[in-house]
Amino acid sequence: MKEKTGLALVLLAVLLGSADSGQWSIFILTKVVSVLLILLAVLLLRQEVEDKGLKADRKSGLLVLLCAVSLLAILACGPAFAPAERQDSGVKVKAERLLPAQPSSEVDELRAAYLEWMSSVSRQPWFILERIYDAASRQRNRALVLAVAYQESWPRFNPHSYSRTGDICLMQVNPRMWLAELRRKGIVKRKRDLWNIDRCVEAGSYILNLCLSRNHGNLVRALRCYSGRGTDYALRVLRVYAHLLNLEAEVEEEGLKICFYINSKEKLLGGAR
Repeated sequence: MKEKTGLALVLLAVLLGSADSGQWSIFILTKVVSVLLILLAVLLLRQEVEDKGLKADRKSGLLVLLCAVSLLAILACGPAFAPAERQDSGVKVKAERLLPAQPSSEVDELRAAYLEWMSSVSRQPWFILERIYDAASRQRNRALVLAVAYQESWPRFNPHSYSRTGDICLMQVNPRMWLAELRRKGIVKRKRDLWNIDRCVEAGSYILNLCLSRNHGNLVRALRCYSGRGTDYALRVLRVYAHLLNLEAEVEEEGLKICFYINSKEKLLGGAR
């Protein structure tokens, strides 16, 4: 009887552990439950072997071996994904990285240029970078949003970045400070929505625009307002921002080279202090 119960628990654990989910919390929960079921099955089989003593047959040994193999399979299977994201196969991602971009319009050329730069500074999968770029393109200032995301996230453009101060997601939004405001604006409904790339970028863009409005368009002060850090942080973001504006100018073939010569804090935008 215990052998049948243990086998049923093993099968149930395998089914749960192999389930594919796009939600990070569900993924972790299924793995934990599956491991607990396997451990329970092993305990039942061990108890039966002890009850039988030396007369234990090979069935119990085979079932214990099956439990061990199933446990390894459960821990090994499943995608390594960002929260609320489903990854494609590694073969597809590598193929997309190797294939040269063949844009059919100026918009495609700009997108390809941005993605090439993002892939050069980040190890995130190609489809994650595409999601980030598309989300930023729906905001008012794509280049500035991506510059902030580059500086805030670690590793670069990591959708599930978090900090000791409680800042989370790609744009490092602090839920304790901003969740009520973001709910009121209808950007998110709950804290876990910030792990979604689209919601996170929209939330970060809203906070950034709010800081720009409060500081009358002064980029340095707005970036200090956004992050709570000093002018050095703002200058690092603006260097990336300048590079992206330069990138856009090159793609649009306007012959315009936008450069910020940041040799001192006083030279930037007439001074930020």
